[in-house]
Amino acid sequence: MNAESITEQLLRYVYSDDYRPSKPKSIHKALKLPEEAYRDLRRAIKSLVREGRILFGANHLVLRPAKPPAVQPDSAPDHFNELLDISPRRLKARSSVPSSETVGVFRVAPNRSFGFVKLPKVAARDAVDEVFIPPRHTKGAMEGDTVRIRISMRSKERLEGIVTEIVSRGRREFSGTFQTIDGQAMVWLDGANLAHPVHIGDIRGLPVSDNEKVIVELVRYPDFFQPGEAVILRVLGSNLNPAVDTMAVMHQFGLVEEFPPPALEV
Repeated sequence: MNAESITEQLLRYVYSDDYRPSKPKSIHKALKLPEEAYRDLRRAIKSLVREGRILFGANHLVLRPAKPPAVQPDSAPDHFNELLDISPRRLKARSSVPSSETVGVFRVAPNRSFGFVKLPKVAARDAVDEVFIPPRHTKGAMEGDTVRIRISMRSKERLEGIVTEIVSRGRREFSGTFQTIDGQAMVWLDGANLAHPVHIGDIRGLPVSDNEKVIVELVRYPDFFQPGEAVILRVLGSNLNPAVDTMAVMHQFGLVEEFPPPALEV
């Protein structure tokens, strides 16, 4: 299988309606390519990223641009055909115009409501390699989420942007503090920097009290219009207990609570 046919398959797959951001290994499997073609697939991905026809986001996710090239209905049936017809000369001319859109991982400023997005190497052409996201433009993004952003202001000292899409969520489980507010079960998530707690559904039968640390799973993510909803997976205990607080911190940062036997051998 030659590199050209792999490129065609890759573009057709990435621009299909049912495509979801995937890693190269997953794409290799989805395209049912032979094992020896994986290296050619990675080369094709890198080549298309350099040409601007696809994006290589955080966590090695392959993404398609939010706004593909315009296509005339009578000249081509879909975006894929035009992408194949773009000549190197046209691509070079396009690349001279700075792109205002990119994908990266959203990081929340500690104890603040704004955040930053680290630019991937392909997009980091400016002296500044991260984009400031004001509180009103985060679109409800949380720590570790992969987001698509549009650059709204560019200067030598700073880039400022707007989150236009949350491509994928970084995590679903959080530690937090349980509280009953106006008769409603709520949890303040640790490290999420939210202005409000998330709502907890039915807690009947759960041995949980106010100010206890819990582990929850989000079933609806919060945004500016609603507080989000979660279910309690585990009750850790009182937040006044140092051991409980330690367990909550370990869960927040993804640290293991137990080591495998080989690691304990001296």
